[in-house]
Amino acid sequence: MIEIQVLIPNYSNQGDKFTADRHKSFESHAANLFGGLSLYPNNVVGIWIDEETQYDDQNRCYGFAINNITEGNKVAEIVEFAKTHYEQLGIIDIL
Repeated sequence: MIEIQVLIPNYSNQGDKFTADRHKSFESHAANLFGGLSLYPNNVVGIWIDEETQYDDQNRCYGFAINNITEGNKVAEIVEFAKTHYEQLGIIDIL
């Protein structure tokens, strides 16, 4: 089994907090795709820089499991869903 972690932002790029309903919609999609998920208890704090502008991030960390690397398409699918759902240029996924 391979554990995947995906960082989901708590705030939009404009600084608006994402609603619980928005997160629930993501969680429902992810749980259906992977058969379940874990939400880790602490936020992940970081920064990223785009064209010399620094963005401060607070993220929720979700854990998913795949049986083997041949299920990697699920990881790509959840990342693309998250990018659209949260209006992000990128989403961090960690194997």
